[in-house]
Amino acid sequence: MLITKKLYLNIEETLGRVARIENSISFLYDNLELQLQGHSLADLLKSLNEQRESRKHWTSYSKKNPKISVIIPVSRSIEVVTSAIDSVAAQTYSNIELILVTESENKDLSSNIKKRRDKRILLITNSSKSKVSGEWANWSVSGGSSRNIGLQSMSGDFFTFLDDDDFMLPQKIEKCLNFAKSNNLEFVGHLEGFEKNGKIELLRGNKINKTRKFHSGSVDYLGLNTNTIFMHKFYSRIKWPIYNYKNMRGNDPVYLRLIFALNPIYALLPEILVLNDFSNLKK
Repeated sequence: MLITKKLYLNIEETLGRVARIENSISFLYDNLELQLQGHSLADLLKSLNEQRESRKHWTSYSKKNPKISVIIPVSRSIEVVTSAIDSVAAQTYSNIELILVTESENKDLSSNIKKRRDKRILLITNSSKSKVSGEWANWSVSGGSSRNIGLQSMSGDFFTFLDDDDFMLPQKIEKCLNFAKSNNLEFVGHLEGFEKNGKIELLRGNKINKTRKFHSGSVDYLGLNTNTIFMHKFYSRIKWPIYNYKNMRGNDPVYLRLIFALNPIYALLPEILVLNDFSNLKK
C-alpha cells in the first residue's frame, strides 16, 4: 500500500493521541490515592474489614426502609434536567434523598425545585470548579467534582448516581435495594438501555453474565458506568476522579477501579433499570 504524506501525518497524529491517552490513564492509575482524600487503600481496607465484622456495617440491611441517596451533577438546561428529576421523584421506593449539584447558580432549577415542594430534594451549588495547571493543563474539573460534593452531603444508607440527561425506570431503586438486602451485597451493578421505535433495547457495551459476577479484570467492568451502580454508604468515602483528559472517554473506569480495589461484595442484577439520554423517548 502506498503511504502518502497525508496518510503518514494521520497515522502520526493517531499514534500521538493514543500515547497521550495511555499517559493519562497511567497518571490516574498510578495516583489512585489522590482520589482517596487522605485515606490510603490499606487504611480503607482495614476499616471495611473491621466494619464487616461488626453489626454496624450490616444495620442498613436490617432496616425496614433504609434511606437511598441519589446524586445528580447538573450542567444541562432545565428542560433536560427536569426529566431526570421526575424519574427519581416517581420511584416506587419513596425513602430517598435527591441531591442536585449545579456547576453554577441556576435560578430556573431553583424555582422548579421550590414549586415541587418535595422535601426530599436538596439543591447545592458547586463553587469548587477550577482548572489544573502545569504539566496537566489539559485536564479540567469534570462532573466528578459535583458528585464528590453530593457524596459529602448524603445521609443515605445506600447511594447511586444519575446523569442529568438520563432517566431512571420506576423500579430502579426498589429492585437494587431488594437485591442488595437479599444477598448482603455492598455493590450492585445493573444494565442500561435506550428507547428505539417504542422498544427498550440493551445499550451497547452492557453484557449479561449468568453467574451474576463481574469480570473484575476488565477495564470497562461489563459496561458499568455512572448510572448503573448502587452501593453501600461505606463506599461514599471513595471520591470520584475530578480529572478528565480531553481525549479520554470518561473517568468511570477509574472510579470503578478505586471501588474494586476494596474488594466489595458485589453482583450483577441483569435488568435494564436506566435509559440513556431521555431525549430519545421524545422522538
